[in-house]
Amino acid sequence: MVNRLTRILAIGCITSVCLFLIVFFLPQGFSRGIEESVGDPFLARPALAADDNTTFLDQESGMSLYFNAAQTLDLAKAKEVYKTIESETSTYLIGSISLPGLPETDDVHCWVQKDGWVVVYYLKEEPVSKIVDWIYYTGGQLNNDKLKEGLEQICTALGLTPSNATYYDFQYPYANKWMLIIESQTGDGADSFNLQVPSAFLVYERSWSHRAGTGTATNCGSLAQTQLVPDVFHKIVASASSSCDWGSCTYSSGLSIDGAVIDTIGSKNTSEIAIALIYREG
Repeated sequence: MVNRLTRILAIGCITSVCLFLIVFFLPQGFSRGIEESVGDPFLARPALAADDNTTFLDQESGMSLYFNAAQTLDLAKAKEVYKTIESETSTYLIGSISLPGLPETDDVHCWVQKDGWVVVYYLKEEPVSKIVDWIYYTGGQLNNDKLKEGLEQICTALGLTPSNATYYDFQYPYANKWMLIIESQTGDGADSFNLQVPSAFLVYERSWSHRAGTGTATNCGSLAQTQLVPDVFHKIVASASSSCDWGSCTYSSGLSIDGAVIDTIGSKNTSEIAIALIYREG
């Protein structure tokens, strides 16, 4: 009996204009009818020294993307990319970086250590789904995310090509995997997928992201465990509708789970939704 489905997805490479393939395993029954799943096989903690320069990451950081350049970094060059500086010493910088085409609320935090470490992250209180950047959602694929964009900016300033960049969620140190599940509906109608969270998985966070198509704002938030009960198929729906009368039109874009409305946007009859999961398997 086959108990796993293998999905191979082409995702935009942040280190160049090429594409790379991410291969990961989607347990049978985990989801059905999805448009795309984007995931990294593993979340791995960076091998940072436990000192005053790094312990703040455990205190304030949530989902992060990091890599080690294995060389001395020029903090003056890195500083040119920062929008704001939160803390600065002779050995590290902490601050925020703005992202093209996105509001200030989507700025990412960045820590650069002179000895070669670069960590881009969102805060613990922010849902993991916040990393979804719908600007890069084309052709049914999500080709980039906000953490990758931030890492790309700081690495360009430092003249680096990051390799083996790795995700890690400091809020959930025992989580070892993550996944984004995406669906969309363009024009009046609805599209959906069924999601079952296996009880064998310890899920630490369930969150969502929703946009009403190109040029609209993105909403995101967290879900309660009671909204995605393990071992039960839940129906997640992206819906869109329009109503026109005498040349005046109203629109609705929605995200619902098991018939309960999670989010509604009234700007276009397009709906793009994502469910993010942070979990431990094994």
